[in-house]
Amino acid sequence: MQVKRSEIGEAVKAKCESLGITYAEAAKRAGLPLGTLKDIMRGSHKPYRQTGKALAKFLGVKPEEVMRMAESEKITITTK
Repeated sequence: MQVKRSEIGEAVKAKCESLGITYAEAAKRAGLPLGTLKDIMRGSHKPYRQTGKALAKFLGVKPEEVMRMAESEKITITTK
């Protein structure tokens, strides 16, 4: 089974690549548990307000932008 990465997930991935850090380091910098970050990246969990603020700070965007990304999520699951 493949799960399409969420829009937030793509933003976090790009930020991590630009900084040369792991997702674990990203979670630490954002003040989030790694499992929560991964769930949000997969789109299986939408961030609460405080989590959205933490992600926004890490990504360098306004909290409203993170919440907009979360609200527009469309998860696509395919099987091989």
